[in-house]
Amino acid sequence: MTLDELSGAEKVAILLLTLGEEATTRAFQEMRDHEVQQVAAMMIQHQKIPRDLAEQVVEAFGERLETDGAIFHTGTNYVSKLVTEAVGVDRAAMINKLFEEQEEKVRFGALLNIKPQVIARLIREEHPQTLAMILGNLPSHLAGPVLRELPATIQADVVYRLAILEKPDPEILAEVEEEINRAVRGATSLSIDTLGGADVASSILQNASKDVTARVIEELGEADEDLATRINDLLFTFEDLTRLERDAIQAILREVKTDDLVVALKGASTEVREVIFANLSSRASEMLADDLENMPPVRIQDVEEMQKTIVTIVRRLEKDGKISLGGNDAQMV
Repeated sequence: MTLDELSGAEKVAILLLTLGEEATTRAFQEMRDHEVQQVAAMMIQHQKIPRDLAEQVVEAFGERLETDGAIFHTGTNYVSKLVTEAVGVDRAAMINKLFEEQEEKVRFGALLNIKPQVIARLIREEHPQTLAMILGNLPSHLAGPVLRELPATIQADVVYRLAILEKPDPEILAEVEEEINRAVRGATSLSIDTLGGADVASSILQNASKDVTARVIEELGEADEDLATRINDLLFTFEDLTRLERDAIQAILREVKTDDLVVALKGASTEVREVIFANLSSRASEMLADDLENMPPVRIQDVEEMQKTIVTIVRRLEKDGKISLGGNDAQMV
C-alpha cells in the first residue's frame, strides 16, 4: 500500500499508532463516537506498518503544512493540545488536515473493516444506482477492490452511474446505509476471522474512559456483533481482580505501590477490597485499612486513573507470561 492509497482515517490511524498508546487513548476520549469507530477499525487493520510508509505519512503533512501555511481551525483545539504534549509544537500541526477529514458524518462505516469480497457478496443484488451510491461513499482503496468483485456484467453500469452521480438525498442515503447495516448484522458469513487485532483494540479501549468504551462497544456491536463481543471479552477492568487466583493477585500486588493501591481502593467495591485484603499479611492489611480510613476525599477521576494504572500492570504481567487471565482459571504460569 502506498501513501496515495491511504484514506484520511488510515492516515490518522497510522499517525496515532506512531505517537503511541497514551496519545491514542487521550485522542479516543475526545473524539466523536463515529470517529473512534472508524479510526479504531483502521488501527486494527494496520497493526504492522512499514517504517517507510509511516515516515511518508508524517513527511507528507509536514510538506503540506509548509506549502499551505495550515493552522488549526475552530474545533481542533484538543488535537493541537494532544499532539503538542506528545511530540512538540513543530510536529503538532502535521495532523491538522488528517482530523479535518473526520468532521463529516461517516457513511457505510460498517463496511470499512470488512474484506472487499465479503462486501461485494453483501451488495451485489442491489440496483446499480445503489451500488454507485455505496461505492461513492467508500474510500477509493476499498471501493476499487469491491468493484472488481462485482459481476462483470454490471461493473461498467455502476462506474457510469458513479461518474454522473450527484449528491444524493440525505434521507435516501440514510435508508441505504441502514439497509447495509442490517445486512452486515445478519450476515452469518462475517466471522471474526475477517478482522484482526481485537486484542489491540481492547488494549486501547482498556485505557479509555468507561463512557467511551461503552459507546464504542455498542456501536461496534451494530456493525459486527461477534467482533464487539470478542473485544468486550478481552477487556479487563479493575473489578475483574475478583476473578483472579491468589497467586496472580499476589504477583500483581508486588508490582503496585502501596500509595497507589490505597487510591485505587478508595472507589473500589467491597468485593475487590476483600480480595486484596485476603492476599496481604495481617500487618499489611491493618496498615492498608488504616490508610484507607484516614485518607482524605479523592476525586473520582484520580481513583479511576489509578485503577487504570493497576490494570496496565496486570496486562504487562500477562504479556510477560507471569500471569494468565483466563476467567476463573486465571493463574500464575
